[in-house]
Amino acid sequence: QRVTNRLHARALTQLGHVLSTPDVSDTERLWAVYYEGVALYYTNRLDSAEARFRRVADVGRLQDDSQLVATAAWTTALVHARRDDLNATLRQIAVAENTALGETDDVLGVPFLCDVSIALGGLGELDVAERYLNAATERSGVFPDQIVFARYVFDARMGREVDVEAQLQRSPP
Repeated sequence: QRVTNRLHARALTQLGHVLSTPDVSDTERLWAVYYEGVALYYTNRLDSAEARFRRVADVGRLQDDSQLVATAAWTTALVHARRDDLNATLRQIAVAENTALGETDDVLGVPFLCDVSIALGGLGELDVAERYLNAATERSGVFPDQIVFARYVFDARMGREVDVEAQLQRSPP
């Protein structure tokens, strides 16, 4: 846990350097703010993470950048899921899905589907989580490790036998 926190602290420091650099374009700066939010999310600083994602979504709307808006909604959904707020999680998932460019858009690719499956499964919505997991599985062969991990989490939540050691070798925490 300490190693992970140190890595996230280093990431936040590096992102702070990027954000303080005057040569950074507005788009690069906005993505840096987004990734700062991601690092804050992983250190469980949810209010700060959500504020970053809200800022990214607001600017994305002003710039008419659907990828930024959908990406910010996706990660905001994860924040709400961590807070056990099903309604807010579902609203943000809907924003991400309705804002993205389409089924082949990067924003709603396999990582999104896997994250949504894990988040909704954690909130007890196992039927919906399975639909998202199946959608991820039906996509092309990209991100196979994320699909395997999401399947592992889903199977564990369903009470099915899972091989913890095999999963740890494939994708350590």
